[in-house]
Amino acid sequence: MDSEYIPKEILNNPNFNWDDKDRIKELNDLFCEIHTTDKSIIGTKDYKDLTKEINGRCDAEMIVKNKRVISKLVEEELRIAQEELQSLKDKINLKS
Repeated sequence: MDSEYIPKEILNNPNFNWDDKDRIKELNDLFCEIHTTDKSIIGTKDYKDLTKEINGRCDAEMIVKNKRVISKLVEEELRIAQEELQSLKDKINLKS
């Protein structure tokens, strides 16, 4: 996937999603437009803020994704525990 114009600060973010081809194209197009329109923008506070905001979004998306995975695991563990509890209750009721 073409990422030639995306700043290294974003590409080196461990939370950057390389599977989201549409997002990569969108970012590359955005930074291509910035680089071809006015190179003097690169290195300005606004440019740095933009890269920080994009990195922040990547980080937030990864946090949400991880929490969703953990939530699904916990839900499955709870379901299994409830089944075991019901099984034990059934065994107790059979003995009574």
